[in-house]
Amino acid sequence: MAAKENDLTVVVPGFYMDGKGSMYLNMGEFLKLHNMPDTPTVRTVVWDEVHDIFGEVEVTEISD
Repeated sequence: MAAKENDLTVVVPGFYMDGKGSMYLNMGEFLKLHNMPDTPTVRTVVWDEVHDIFGEVEVTEISD
């Protein structure tokens, strides 16, 4: 199932949760809102941090 942002609740800018507790990240939005360049290196660093923070919780990337 593809998540649509209008069906999701904002957790923090760029991160969303659906009604079942699944987590989503709009990476482009997150980077833009935090004034970070959208480069492969920065994306890798952000994903590493997401995995450290959320541990076993699956976070699915979504886009506009």
